[in-house]
Amino acid sequence: MEFVFRLSDYGDPALDGEAARLLEQRLEAQSRRAAPGVWRWVDLLRSRAAGGQEMRWRQRRLYGAVLLALGVFLLVPGLAEPGSPVLIGAGVLGTVYGSLLVLLTREKRPSPPPASCQREAAKLLEQRRGTDWSGMEGRLCVDGSGLSANLAGKREHISFGEMTGAFESEQLWLLVCGGERAILLQKKDLIAGEAEKFLPYLWENITSQGSNR
Repeated sequence: MEFVFRLSDYGDPALDGEAARLLEQRLEAQSRRAAPGVWRWVDLLRSRAAGGQEMRWRQRRLYGAVLLALGVFLLVPGLAEPGSPVLIGAGVLGTVYGSLLVLLTREKRPSPPPASCQREAAKLLEQRRGTDWSGMEGRLCVDGSGLSANLAGKREHISFGEMTGAFESEQLWLLVCGGERAILLQKKDLIAGEAEKFLPYLWENITSQGSNR
């Protein structure tokens, strides 16, 4: 199996956030390998907290819908002749409060990546963006022997034994070599090979041939 990339411009601003998220994934993966017992507890606490939070969101939406319906039910007869201030007040209160519960109950947005990951992502993308890819030959090939690169006549080969991880976002793949070096590849630059098979292929070979530290 072979995957070929022809490198192009990395100018999309959305790549900044994606690259930082990928580096955050790498950081978590390294931490999990270093302290698996701690992460088992973290995952357990996360799952329990997420389940409880989802239940609270559902309860609030349900209460909001009930209050909204009750408010409308009271408001309609309150406005009829002769008007009833008590029913109008209760109806308005129920309608407003119910609407707020339904509309303002939202899932919490994910926290931004750590500042260290954002700085590293900015540095990594700055290197890519500092190159005029339209004016030079930039090709990478991943096959059974690893990754081979030909950048402006400069050739380099990285075996799967040197790779320690691979991660994916909407537009990017991140290959980690030796725990330190990171290679960003854009999905739009893949000119040969199937995108959905790339990450599984990397992990299969990293696991079987690499150190996977």
